[in-house]
Amino acid sequence: RSQQSSSSRIFISGGSITRSALGSQREHRDSRSRRASTDRIGASMSLFPPPLAGALGAGGLVPFLATSAPVQLVLPFDALLKPLRNAIGRPSLNATELQVTYGCVILSFLGAPHWGWALSSTAAPRGVTAFRLVWGVTPALIAWPLASTPAPTSLDALSAGLGLAYAVDAAAWVAGQTPRCYLALRTPLT
Repeated sequence: RSQQSSSSRIFISGGSITRSALGSQREHRDSRSRRASTDRIGASMSLFPPPLAGALGAGGLVPFLATSAPVQLVLPFDALLKPLRNAIGRPSLNATELQVTYGCVILSFLGAPHWGWALSSTAAPRGVTAFRLVWGVTPALIAWPLASTPAPTSLDALSAGLGLAYAVDAAAWVAGQTPRCYLALRTPLT
């Protein structure tokens, strides 16, 4: 069987599809240009993050600030948390535990971009891809036991984990393995 198209013929035989030489050359050229565009993820992007990304990132700071020590001194957290304590059956729940839990969620999230870049980049060397995949799950593995570790140990370890995640992101940015705007978003949030 054969099917006519405007630029080339597609021959279907034995369950496989082959294109004429013209179609194959065009696909090869398109593939090369896609690879070149992923050599530096987001190479054409601005150094500044999109406004929505900045706003969502800033919004993500609210739980950290709301449960911070200075705010705990000002707000009556015992009264504010009483309905939540009753609803979940945890009479000892406090603002610091909420901060640790949220910090664990955020730390876990910071590996996700590397996982995504590893899966989307066809041009990255195998070692870079392997590192990205391994690092992509590492923050979650760091955060998991911290969710049940009492403060201040959990807060100290979370701070170290967030610092490590930033160092990995900065090294990836310097190596051209992140979007150009990524560090401009990460730096003020960290």
